[in-house]
Amino acid sequence: MRNRYAMAGSSFLEVDRRRPRAYPYGHPELCAHTTFPWRSVMRSAIRFVVLFLGTLIAPVTLPEAAAPLHFPQGVASGDVTPFSAVLWTRVDRGALLTVEVFDGPQFQEPALRRRAFASSSSDFTVKVVVGPLRPDHVYFYRWRSPGAMSETGTFKTAPSTLHSADVRFAYTGDSDGLFSVFGNSFATLDAVRAEAPDFFVYLGDTIYADSPLRGTLLGLGPAASLGDFRDIYKLNRGFPALRSLLSSTSTYAIWDDHEVQDDYAGQTVDPSLFANGRQAFLEYLPMRRLHLLDDSGCAAPPLFRAFRWGRDVDIFIPDE
Repeated sequence: MRNRYAMAGSSFLEVDRRRPRAYPYGHPELCAHTTFPWRSVMRSAIRFVVLFLGTLIAPVTLPEAAAPLHFPQGVASGDVTPFSAVLWTRVDRGALLTVEVFDGPQFQEPALRRRAFASSSSDFTVKVVVGPLRPDHVYFYRWRSPGAMSETGTFKTAPSTLHSADVRFAYTGDSDGLFSVFGNSFATLDAVRAEAPDFFVYLGDTIYADSPLRGTLLGLGPAASLGDFRDIYKLNRGFPALRSLLSSTSTYAIWDDHEVQDDYAGQTVDPSLFANGRQAFLEYLPMRRLHLLDDSGCAAPPLFRAFRWGRDVDIFIPDE
């Protein structure tokens, strides 16, 4: 014999006295006659709503805005040809960067854009080859990322190799930033910049990895790790005179021995020391990585490059 149906929420429960069954509200004899516990259900529902609303109105802690991206070592250009140039910068953390190149100082629509990612593997340095460019033309450029922009750099492309052209250039080398304790702040480079050269030849010993002042002033030995070499380049770029010169004209960079070790030989130099010095040099100078020569007597492929400046000037950069 079956009872009538008993309401349970929005569904029905059929009560059968002849078979034992599991019921949500107790014994079947009672189930058909027991009043549904609405008060208990309503109290539970109210508690749930209150807790839910509490999570909505609870104070929310928002993440702090990221600090602006910085370009602490400025910008540089190098290895220019009539149709291309290498553009360089460094930022203080990983970021996707865009370099914009302009035909003039009005900074209207860029002549071209290129992107590059700054990563820890290159100490957050980036460099790109830009082109095609016009021969014998002055360009302006800057790097940017959302919310950040570098200082402006400028360079002049080489004249066409079909035409003769006057040229004005400057050269120097031997940059030991630790000599600033004697008042040397690379001030001669301000004089170079005032001459407005078409290009600058950075003639070797661009750092002193084994400066005797590392021991005297810092209590350190010669640079050994990759981080040691990178830090010395950053030290030198901290001098406004060098940073301003590198942003004001293009550079043809050559290395000598102090980028690794005084008077080292490729056949006998410590391989890890050489590799660290070479990598830091390539990271911090605006130059192409060309593999033009092979020499089994060298510790790595030589960094030889050659350029033309108009019809009458050749620039040879040997690997020293």
